[in-house]
Amino acid sequence: MININMDNKTTRKPYNRIKTNQFKEQWGMDAKEIAKVEGCTPEAIRIRVKKYGDPFHRRITAFEKKWGVTADVLANKYGISTIAMYNRIQRCGTPSLEEYNANKKKTIKDLD
Repeated sequence: MININMDNKTTRKPYNRIKTNQFKEQWGMDAKEIAKVEGCTPEAIRIRVKKYGDPFHRRITAFEKKWGVTADVLANKYGISTIAMYNRIQRCGTPSLEEYNANKKKTIKDLD
């Protein structure tokens, strides 16, 4: 928000940001160090602190709620890319083709 003084000078309202030394005192690490470990920007860490009160807490996605891990971790587990994994889930209902084929054989035997 910009305020205009009578002297025709513009002044900016200060941004409420956590100072680096306060952050380090409270969490034991600097925001840059935590960001390097988490693989994100220091500003994202500061936003997490403002939103959730903790620099390590982040929003859990619907994918994580369903499968219990992130998409990258699950894709690495099966040795495929995340796009291929999403396609398998959409097509087969599971990221593993072995599980899909096993379930498919069971349903065929149940029908006989």
